[in-house]
Amino acid sequence: PDNGSWNIVHDSQVPAAVWGTVSWNADVPAGSLLAVSAASSDDGVTFGPEVMLTSGANLTIADGRFLRVSVSFTRAPTGESPTLFDLTIATLCGNGAVDSGEQCDDGNRDDGDGCAFDCTLENLPPVAQCQDVLASAGPQCTACVSIDNGSYDPDGDDVTINELPGCDYPLGDTLVSLTITDIPFGETDTCAATVTVVDDTPPMALCNAPATITPPDAPISFVGTAADNCGASANVTSYDCYAINGAGKRIDKKESCVVSFAGDTLTILDSGGVDDHITWTVVAIDNSGNVTTQTCEVLVVNPAQDKVKDNRKVK
Repeated sequence: PDNGSWNIVHDSQVPAAVWGTVSWNADVPAGSLLAVSAASSDDGVTFGPEVMLTSGANLTIADGRFLRVSVSFTRAPTGESPTLFDLTIATLCGNGAVDSGEQCDDGNRDDGDGCAFDCTLENLPPVAQCQDVLASAGPQCTACVSIDNGSYDPDGDDVTINELPGCDYPLGDTLVSLTITDIPFGETDTCAATVTVVDDTPPMALCNAPATITPPDAPISFVGTAADNCGASANVTSYDCYAINGAGKRIDKKESCVVSFAGDTLTILDSGGVDDHITWTVVAIDNSGNVTTQTCEVLVVNPAQDKVKDNRKVK
């Protein structure tokens, strides 16, 4: 025959699809004819008027889910027949350009990537990202930290991030949950992580003793104390008594000094004499096992000389 035709009905799967182009590759010998036309339909049964097409040109055709493409072939008087190699149908949605009637176009017809199959914007849920946190206890033996590790919203929507139970966290492990919410759509995501608060600050050991005492001051007691953000206790663990003679030699005076200690208290019952040095060690231990050692000292002075000095100060 000198004439022939070929028809195809394409289902876009999109109600009221906006049709873009129909393009094809063909060999049309001189004197032969290849003509392409199209008609659209909402139901695939009733089609609108046929519109003649130019390959690659934007269609001027009514919107519709279905597109029927018809190709007619006419042989040349010399007998050569036109040949259609391929034909491509494209809607405007999915061509990578935001055309009239589209909210977006990312070059595909897939859902779940921010631009839906029908080129309308879709919301991508926020992403919660958490990390375990190790923190040092502060002045109140607590820590305030965040487990957020870069939670975000893929669309760039404004978000709120809420962490429970929230600050402040006590010593030890606390399981914390994080919820991120994108404000425009209310979608959420959650994650959880552990906050571990440790007491790594050593306590202070305090002597609570003057620089000097006089022999009549005895018996006298000094109570060692400990200061720490998480609580600590103090104990006296040892003492010594000595003097330095004119030659700079250290002389042991433990036999003449009468000193006792128990718990956090050191008691000097007899200072042993003027120019004696009485030293003792206070050890502070906090509730986490951190230890600080402090050497305390008093010098025994002559009360008369001390009084003269005091009088000079008054003058």
